[in-house]
Amino acid sequence: AIPIYKVEKYLDQCVQSLINQTYRNIEIILVDDGSPDNCGQMCDEYAAKDGRIKVIHKKNGGLAAARNSGQDAMTGEAMMFLDGDDYIEHDCCEKAIFAMLKHNVELVMFDQFVNYPKSQVVVHSFGNQQKEILFDSEGCRNLQARVLDFNGEIAMVFMKLIRTDYLHKYNIRHVDELSQAAEGFVFNIQLFEQLEKAYYITNPLYHYINNKSSISHTASIKNNLLIIRCMEWIEEYIKHSRNTIDLNPLLLNRMLYVICTTAITGYFNPYNEASFKDKVKSFCGFMRIPLVDKAIKYASRNGVNLQRRIILTLIQLKQYRLLCLLGYLRRKQLGNR
Repeated sequence: AIPIYKVEKYLDQCVQSLINQTYRNIEIILVDDGSPDNCGQMCDEYAAKDGRIKVIHKKNGGLAAARNSGQDAMTGEAMMFLDGDDYIEHDCCEKAIFAMLKHNVELVMFDQFVNYPKSQVVVHSFGNQQKEILFDSEGCRNLQARVLDFNGEIAMVFMKLIRTDYLHKYNIRHVDELSQAAEGFVFNIQLFEQLEKAYYITNPLYHYINNKSSISHTASIKNNLLIIRCMEWIEEYIKHSRNTIDLNPLLLNRMLYVICTTAITGYFNPYNEASFKDKVKSFCGFMRIPLVDKAIKYASRNGVNLQRRIILTLIQLKQYRLLCLLGYLRRKQLGNR
């Protein structure tokens, strides 16, 4: 299922990577989320040429609702999410479905390439692990905890093939009102809650395009607050989790990364056109949110690198001019990749 909104530049590469899969028995669900450009027309043209393609045109409702529409429309025994500005390797579906059937698991995970304008890097979900991994029930509980680990690399909705009967049995869906931002955390915390068996293949099969106009790269106070709402949703969900691992310290630790990102690529991002005074006022309001305040006061700094420790110190010392400078340097760094 592919949610599509204002990705006209990338859509053909995305769809062609699906059409040309070595595993042919697939259905391709394109969800036009009210895109104002030519994406909707392009989707219809693809469907006219390939009977495996199903197009859903809907009023813009955000990423989570679009993914749910795709999930509801699927008829296959397993499903994969793909963003409209990304693409997959030609043998991605073949390798993933083969692993799922061979090992009789509910979930298959794989690695990704991150594509910048001038470079490409491989991101491994489990470090430089050379061997494939079969996770039992206890291992899946550790995977759920890993969702909250900044370096865990499994909190994304993509890079996974999921058995549909498992999704239906436990009614695992995106939460529509958490339309975008950290919706992947919300989905994955649910995904790993009841999981009994999962498998990891070491191949990088997904291409994540570092799109500067995407949600995650756009300064937006609305998106910043949606991320917090996602984390608050998780805080409430894990109160009733059957996981014997205490997920609360992990959540608070992850919140430190959210705070750093919100400061540098959100409020103090040079793309944020608000005045300095308004940036500071809005950010101070953000810091008064109960979960944010709790994280600053009680979260462990274990695993937080020096750069982020500096950011957290500047936040606590209210050095907002320096945060603006770091926001500018971060934007320049991303532009040079």
